[in-house]
Amino acid sequence: MVRVLIVDDSPVFLEALRMVFEADPSFTVIGTARDGREAVQQVLALQPDLVAMDVQMPGMDGLEAVEAIMA
Repeated sequence: MVRVLIVDDSPVFLEALRMVFEADPSFTVIGTARDGREAVQQVLALQPDLVAMDVQMPGMDGLEAVEAIMA
């Protein structure tokens, strides 16, 4: 089972992505985040296998978050 963290500042897209992942039994959504800073914290806490991240978000955007996660 692939453990997924979904990151998006739009509640509509966040829920849509959750529905897509949860429709496939090989995925389980273990958490969500609404911005890059929260995403970094959630990755450290939850250790997901996959992060589905929006690029454009207020504050720390997706690209900055990926850099922080990979550092």
